[in-house]
Amino acid sequence: CNVLKPWSWNAVESTKWMAWNQLGNMSAVEAMRLYVRTLDEEQSDWYALLLAEEAKPHNQGAGASLIPAHAYAQTDVWTALPMGEQRKPCPRYEHSGGLVGTKVFIVGGNYAGRYLNDLWSFDTLSMTWQQLVPVPATRLSKANPPSATPFPADSNANGAATEPQVQTAPVLPVQPTVVPLAGHSVNVWGDKLVILGGHIKSKDANSPLPVRIYHTSCNAWEVVQASGTSPSPRGGHSSSLVGNKLYIFGGEDASRRALGDLHILDLPSMMWERTVGVAAGKPSKPQDIHLVKVEGTPPSPRSAHIATVVHDRYIVIFGGGSVTTCFSDVHILDTRSEGGRLRWIAAKVQGPKVSPRAGHTGALVGSTWYILGGGNNVNGCTDLLAIDLRGLSASPPALASPPTLQLWQLGAFPPRHALSSEGVTMVGIRNISKPPPASGPDPEMGMLLAFGGYNGKYQNAINVLRVPQDLPSTPSSVAPGAKATSSTPSKAPGAPAATDAKGAAQASNGMASPAVIKGSSPAAKDVSSPPAGKAGAAAAAPIASKPEAAKGPAGAAAPAAMGSLGGGVPAAPETPSKANQETEKQVQEQEKQVQEREKQAQEKEKQAQEKEKQALRKQLATVMAQLETAQKGMEDARAALGRESAKVLRLEGEAAESHKKLALAAEEHKELVALRRQVSEASNKPQGVRAYLGF
Repeated sequence: CNVLKPWSWNAVESTKWMAWNQLGNMSAVEAMRLYVRTLDEEQSDWYALLLAEEAKPHNQGAGASLIPAHAYAQTDVWTALPMGEQRKPCPRYEHSGGLVGTKVFIVGGNYAGRYLNDLWSFDTLSMTWQQLVPVPATRLSKANPPSATPFPADSNANGAATEPQVQTAPVLPVQPTVVPLAGHSVNVWGDKLVILGGHIKSKDANSPLPVRIYHTSCNAWEVVQASGTSPSPRGGHSSSLVGNKLYIFGGEDASRRALGDLHILDLPSMMWERTVGVAAGKPSKPQDIHLVKVEGTPPSPRSAHIATVVHDRYIVIFGGGSVTTCFSDVHILDTRSEGGRLRWIAAKVQGPKVSPRAGHTGALVGSTWYILGGGNNVNGCTDLLAIDLRGLSASPPALASPPTLQLWQLGAFPPRHALSSEGVTMVGIRNISKPPPASGPDPEMGMLLAFGGYNGKYQNAINVLRVPQDLPSTPSSVAPGAKATSSTPSKAPGAPAATDAKGAAQASNGMASPAVIKGSSPAAKDVSSPPAGKAGAAAAAPIASKPEAAKGPAGAAAPAAMGSLGGGVPAAPETPSKANQETEKQVQEQEKQVQEREKQAQEKEKQAQEKEKQALRKQLATVMAQLETAQKGMEDARAALGRESAKVLRLEGEAAESHKKLALAAEEHKELVALRRQVSEASNKPQGVRAYLGF
């Protein structure tokens, strides 16, 4: 700031001068944030205008690959897709998305504290990004419907034409209809995306929970006014589609307060249904006609959790947290309980103990729920989890007791890996280029696609993984990233064990990988192993194999106690061999070693935290001492200022008295001059005889 410092008594100008003078010492990020905030204040729609300018027609497929995404996917390691020089979304997290056909749609997100209002689609066959500027649904009249004329079709590596891009009817330029939002939810309902809630920075932040719908077939966006009692606005919630109803649970409000309520939105009628606990009594008023009773104990209030739907009946919730607490529990909501009621069930989890987490993501492939990323109040979660949901029956009778779900810990990433992030969006995609079935489960849904996230750096890469055919029969008890010396890898019967060289090759790709299940032949299966499924593990902690691992029968690797997953068929009794007994001893020793290492790591972490606390206490004491010194100096300055002010007042009084005396002296001087004039005149007049004679 080249302007001279203003007078200190002018507080406003002095404060402005100090703020501008400190800009030179500000970091580039803070300066840019201040600049963006100033832009928001001067012209709030600047970013929308920028997006409208960038969305003008141009060659978006430049540098794109003609090889479909599933051709890059590997079974044992995550692979980053090459995007070439094409335009792609900016890095972000807290976004959301969904798969419609062969396209993954990404909506909004958070980048550097700024909420985004862009909409993108990624074609998994042509490997191209496309930014979409949707048309308001009210502008698509019957007289001017969207055109179904496709653009020239591209072709993939197999020569099959990609699905055509729908070209909308020409309309006048309008401001993008997608509002800036983050922490929202997206559900695929036919060819539509239903976007619920989300954090927004506007005067509408305290309005009822908004319902927005994007029509992928005609590139149209609309805001729906749902009837009934709308939930309070929120972000970080979960929304699960069961039939034609959306179940919304949890989240956090505009004050970042965790919520634990449950709401239901009937999509065909766009009507909200309220829920009430059984203990709250029966509805008695006519307006309670759309009230649903809920049994059981609901999960504690939380946000940034994940949910999935099994058998179009059960809603499974994992993790989440509040400002001070994170969770790793699993809760199930049965939407077809007896009497037309909903029922909360706290599930039991069998497997290794995992860290509590929030901000993670999940995708259901077959009957396996894959969970990635997240973090807690201590550190980030770098492992990949898998939960087997085959224990949830699709039959009408309600669950007689809390089900037991099998959990696997399938490997870990380095702390700064792109997938060791919070706020990632992960979806399941198809293994082949053929179109998906019109209805029912998709047997070719066998890949995971992850986009975005934040781990100290905002991400915009796409990573894919082809899940193996079978899950391990025994959950891994080795900590993620740790290398065991056991000769018993967790694998399905008959599956080959991986060598150390292969594990090293997998680790070089950014993820610690164990013996990954490649699949097992039907002849090698027995009743002690779980049923073979399409879901599996990407990678787990590397385990060195020994020749002794090949000894024994093919089905003897799994203990009898672990033979039943989620209440399935119990394991057949088998006589353990000496090799298996030695293996179990080695596994127990390894578990003890791992526990000891974990204890040592916890002790070191506690010591480091204690040292950090002591250093912070010292810094705080120093700052407090400096503050006290500054306060004393300020008090002394105030006292000196008071004394000087008293002197100024005294001098001002003396000056006033002096002015009065000077005024009196001036008056006296005037009177003296008048008297002198009179005396002079009197002395010049004749006196005596001369005056009598008139001389």
